[in-house]
Amino acid sequence: MFKHEISLWFGLNHPHVIKLFGGCHIGTPFFVCEEAKNGALDKYLQKHRNEAWQKLYQAALGLEYLHARGIVHRDLKCDNILVGNDMKAKLTDFGLSSSANAADQGKLTGAIHWVAPECLSGEKTSYASDIYSLGMCVIEAVTGKLPWGNMGAESVKYQVKHHRLPARPLQFTDTQWKLVEQMCRSNPSERLHILVVVQRLKDLADNPDSAFIKRMPSDLGNPALESVTELRQTLAQSESKGDAEMARAVCELLLDRLSDLYSNDYLDVLKEHLRAITLSACEWIARSQKQHSTAGLVKMVFRVFSLHRQIDRVMAEYFIPKDANSNKLHEWERRCSKHLQQGRHNYSRPELQRE
Repeated sequence: MFKHEISLWFGLNHPHVIKLFGGCHIGTPFFVCEEAKNGALDKYLQKHRNEAWQKLYQAALGLEYLHARGIVHRDLKCDNILVGNDMKAKLTDFGLSSSANAADQGKLTGAIHWVAPECLSGEKTSYASDIYSLGMCVIEAVTGKLPWGNMGAESVKYQVKHHRLPARPLQFTDTQWKLVEQMCRSNPSERLHILVVVQRLKDLADNPDSAFIKRMPSDLGNPALESVTELRQTLAQSESKGDAEMARAVCELLLDRLSDLYSNDYLDVLKEHLRAITLSACEWIARSQKQHSTAGLVKMVFRVFSLHRQIDRVMAEYFIPKDANSNKLHEWERRCSKHLQQGRHNYSRPELQRE
């Protein structure tokens, strides 16, 4: 178990995941990791209750990072979220974590008060079971109490297996409790995706009393699509072949993805949400048509990557699987990875990459 935790943990590097510096399994096993002198989140929030939503948002960023790397935490609770010396919430305790495809995924893991119903039934743990556990962490962080209070383990199992949630605490607004309900659906496939959870928690961190409002543009045209098309045509004429080819490739994939989503029989509100995202990008797209330097092209690529991630979040919010298309059109990271691996050292510059 120790060697497994160390090997998994050592490869992680994110501001919201405790950093491991090294370890040794010979003799008495030990490891050296980043100090978190502010302690566990549950204890920290006893004195800083007004920071609950901000810290939950930061923890969700850490979980998004793990899920993006195929890792299921499997033991999320506020005791396993630490507050570092930099005052950021960070995930820790990876002793039970594993690859999403690991053979031992069927084993019951984690503390009963946070465990998803399917795990109690012996089913495979998953990203969705992490979302359920994080939802229980939301209850714990906001109330300062265990998700099911002082209820015993067997009673908790009974409630969870019968598709019940803890009684709504008085501290929660309608909007806040709706988020918990959506994260803790009994059916794993109906739970929010981590991308959506991150955005919702960010909204609550910025304004705890806010409602989740989708701001839709009144113009139902597609000027953003036209802008991306023009940008692609401009790149095709660029003399900077190497970097321009990468920029053109991610733009073409962006157009393909948007065209697929617009042409299929999805809800109009989804299409309007996508339109809002692309419209907001029109200004920098227009500027990019005049910037053909290497630095300008690299920045353009990472901005398009950001648009791809925003599209992923919209798809997740409306429960559209990224592999819905037979040619797996929406698996953009896999399709772009070959370009990033072909000697394009410019694209590894940390200042241009997302946290």
